Amino acid sequence: MIGDLVSLGLLTRTSGGRYCVGSLVWELAQHSSIQLHLRHAAQVHLTRLYDASGENIFLGVMTTDVPETAEVMYVGHVKGPQSARTNAQEGRVFPLLATAMGVALTAAQPKAWREQILRRLHPRDMPAFVNQNAGDDVLEQWHRRGYAVQIGEGSVAIAAPILADEGYSKAAVEMVVAPERWDERRLAPLIRSAVAAIARDLQQDE
Repeated sequence: MIGDLVSLGLLTRTSGGRYCVGSLVWELAQHSSIQLHLRHAAQVHLTRLYDASGENIFLGVMTTDVPETAEVMYVGHVKGPQSARTNAQEGRVFPLLATAMGVALTAAQPKAWREQILRRLHPRDMPAFVNQNAGDDVLEQWHRRGYAVQIGEGSVAIAAPILADEGYSKAAVEMVVAPERWDERRLAPLIRSAVAAIARDLQQDE
């Protein structure tokens, strides 16, 4: 089976004898709606956001709108030499409430949808605000603010949903900042302005 996948270009073998995604998968991905619409509309605004901040800038999507299986996948990244170190990278998938990106996407969903997400969490995956029995209250606060903040070890992340006409957000932008450069009053307006511009371009592209 692996040999067939290699011959089709779905897998490729590295010099070390391991296998990774092949060129055909990459080619097919270029025809996805993420590439043709979302990334195309977002790229210039992600670059402008990086130029204004100098920080890691990520684009991400919710993998499905089904709350039982939804996760967040990173699909775009702009960074520079001064950007904070982070484990996030294009193609990585994380539990929905494990990142600021996922929290922002969850907060932008209807209340009943958010409650299903909170109910499905395994205790070891629960973020601090859920352990404090205030999960949906905190999500509602982030929803009203229009962005979410997550303070981690060695970095601070802020994310805002890209609001579209479908009723709720399926994509978001995240900025990862070194703690010594964190300034919510300066950075929150920048990221909210970027997602608003992306949403406008997406609507014009339809």
